[in-house]
Amino acid sequence: MAKGKSKRRRGGKSRDQVKATPTTAASGLSTVTYVGGILLLAVCVISSTMLALEHLGGLSLPGCGEGSACAEAAASVWGKVPYINWPVSFLGLAYFLGLLGVWLSARRGIPGGVHYLVRFGVLISLAFIVVMIVGEHVCQYCVATHVGNFVFWIIIERAGGVKAGSVRALATLAVVFLVCSGVLGMTNWQQRKAAELKAEEELASSTEAIIAATSQRVETPGEVAEPVVEAAESVEEPARADAATGGFTGRYRLGPEKAAIRVVMVSDYQCTECRRIENEVARLFRQRDDMSVSFKHFPMCSDCNRITKRRAHPNACWAARAAETAGILNGNDAFWEMHFWLFSQRGSFTREPLRAQLRKFGYEIAEFERIMMSDETLEPVKADIEEAIRLGIWFTPTIFINGVELRGWEATNAVARAVRRLAATNPVPMTAARDHPPPAVEKLIGDWRGRPLKRIPPGVAFRSLGPEDATARVVMFGDYLQSGTAETDAVIRAVVAERGDVRYEYRHFPFNKECNPTVKRETDFPHSCRAARAGEAAGRLAGAEGYWKMHVWLLENQESFSDEALRAAAGAMGIDSAALLAEMEKPATGAAVSEDTRVGGRVDATSVPSLYINGRRVPRWKLEGETILPQIIEEAAKE
Repeated sequence: MAKGKSKRRRGGKSRDQVKATPTTAASGLSTVTYVGGILLLAVCVISSTMLALEHLGGLSLPGCGEGSACAEAAASVWGKVPYINWPVSFLGLAYFLGLLGVWLSARRGIPGGVHYLVRFGVLISLAFIVVMIVGEHVCQYCVATHVGNFVFWIIIERAGGVKAGSVRALATLAVVFLVCSGVLGMTNWQQRKAAELKAEEELASSTEAIIAATSQRVETPGEVAEPVVEAAESVEEPARADAATGGFTGRYRLGPEKAAIRVVMVSDYQCTECRRIENEVARLFRQRDDMSVSFKHFPMCSDCNRITKRRAHPNACWAARAAETAGILNGNDAFWEMHFWLFSQRGSFTREPLRAQLRKFGYEIAEFERIMMSDETLEPVKADIEEAIRLGIWFTPTIFINGVELRGWEATNAVARAVRRLAATNPVPMTAARDHPPPAVEKLIGDWRGRPLKRIPPGVAFRSLGPEDATARVVMFGDYLQSGTAETDAVIRAVVAERGDVRYEYRHFPFNKECNPTVKRETDFPHSCRAARAGEAAGRLAGAEGYWKMHVWLLENQESFSDEALRAAAGAMGIDSAALLAEMEKPATGAAVSEDTRVGGRVDATSVPSLYINGRRVPRWKLEGETILPQIIEEAAKE
């Protein structure tokens, strides 16, 4: 053989030609295919992880939360594996992590067994996409996961490669799947137990409050509510309860006018948890003769609810108006007949299925639709919403028993247990005339009082205002570049200046994962870590006086924050700008910020600002855009 000529392998290719093939090292897959597969599976893993963390309560995803499509999808029958009640997000995360493990070791291509598993997974993704569209629960994170899965399938179908080693690959996938599932299962169990304990505590305290309020009420002789007739005398004048003269009750009622136990549900026909509570209350009502039930609308849909900014439940307003139409046309019994049907349909219907049901109920369709689309039905729905707003209600379901809110309804059989406990005290049958829930301010204060105590250790002294022995201790975890932090801080500092019994402590909680490990998504405030370091550095150099000057400047100059602006501001405060910038880079400064974020994570400060008064988190401190923080702090100062 002549020198300089390379030896040829079987098949006619030289070693040089083999080396030139664009593949990954020792792999039958091209580099583009291999890297593309990793990226797509990473998208699936990240999206699944975010959904899993949302379920576990460790992450508040943009576009998710109470009443969102994500929340409804997770709470729906499709959000959990049947019979074992396992969240689908957990299943997806474990599956994609296992698949990623197999792909990373796929040196000669995806083995045949895994290939068929991927094909099956794509069918499941397609089914879920259809379910989301039909059920109107289009969650962007779910879509990202399923689309990523679909594109990954296309890649492996085109990849080719040797399909061998199925047993080993499937074993790898199974091990990763089981380990991940085990970790998720243990975390979920711990979270569930904590939530159950909290619900049980709230249920116990609110049940006692219901009993106490009931025992204090004495009905004035001759005092009666507007009666609710079981069936309407005529179409022109339907029988409806008058909430204005009858105290806190719905327009339609099940059960006697005078009842020892009076349940009012503020609800939404498309709300999954509302449906669960509705079924529980219906079962309980059938078992008792001392109980009445009424209903008030609070659709989570901007079509009719002015405090809801989105159409979380797109058909909820129309469902409420359909129930009102039935009551207007045929009275009390007709309302409840439509009410139960709407819940059986999860509040969702289109024109033809509704018309088919109207025929079964015996309605003249044109007349029903005319009334349903008129202000005659919109006005009572809006009246219920406005009443709920005045009472500080902002989510569904909200349950009242004898005019007192039942907290802890998330606990197993909560309504039934509260009713049995109340019934054991032999309450006197009464009308709803004396049932008057407290106004919104009192409710928000009560929401704060009902929160569990969190142990928050004292912070750095120079970041505190007010006397050390103050009876009201206010702790805020905030981000210097977030507008809500600035607004809330200004209110708190004004209260501290007016009172001598309030101590305010500011804690760094930049909503930026660069310095705050509790934040799992990209930040809206890319410079917030640096702003936190600036505030901390000012305090370390110039004590409390220098810190609070910098604190106020940072909050008042959020839009213009930069190192250049910081240098100029520091000089005006009497702080050496070069020393400030040097102090910001010191490990001790960063450690102080990290310590605050660690404490914030431990007490469940998952958003900014997160506010704690006397160790209890304040869930809401605004009504109709107005703050009630001064009132909550005043109540805290009395403790």
